[in-house]
Amino acid sequence: TGKRWTEAELAQFFADGGMLLTANVKDRHSDYGLTALLLAQAGECTQLVMSCRVFGLNVEHALFAAWLQTAPTEARSLLLRDTGKNALCRTFVSNIGLPEPARTEEVAVAVTIPQGFVLDAQWRTANSQTSNGQTPIH
Repeated sequence: TGKRWTEAELAQFFADGGMLLTANVKDRHSDYGLTALLLAQAGECTQLVMSCRVFGLNVEHALFAAWLQTAPTEARSLLLRDTGKNALCRTFVSNIGLPEPARTEEVAVAVTIPQGFVLDAQWRTANSQTSNGQTPIH
């Protein structure tokens, strides 16, 4: 959405039950560090922010799938607003099979996530003992 949060807004967001998922990314070539975060509240993905350095490494899929596992199964949505810098986000939404949202720069559009929607993504956590080369998600 391109939203810039103040400390007070974030404090209120978390006080109202908001959650934060983060991704620290490391593969066999590099340790990218903290590169992505997802803010969600009451079944709505409010914001997904990610470094372009790891977009396309399926970090976005794994982070979104991790959120889907924690979100209520009914009335889920993803907020999307064209910022001029987030065309990859629109592509991601389309690639995972969600409906194409209306294009608007003025307001964020809620993309409804159908009940029963599952995103098939694999990842491993930093505590995992597997060595399959998948992207770690915390």
